[in-house]
Amino acid sequence: YDTFTIYFVNNQGRMDAKLVLFDKYMRHPSYSHMLERIKPVVNAYFDCDRAALINSLHDQELISSRLLYQIHKKGTRR
Repeated sequence: YDTFTIYFVNNQGRMDAKLVLFDKYMRHPSYSHMLERIKPVVNAYFDCDRAALINSLHDQELISSRLLYQIHKKGTRR
């Protein structure tokens, strides 16, 4: 909770990924009911569904609309 980061740890106890919540474009982030809001994000990560992960981050108000736009813009350039 203190760092507002989700750490994904593998079976060996090593970090696979780190996902920082509440980007700099969010004016007033909501810190309530974090466990319920994080569950869809974690499920999408373990399902290896990038689109669902990004959408659930936005739907659960864990990233801003501006960052969502930047992610989609960067994804279309590839």
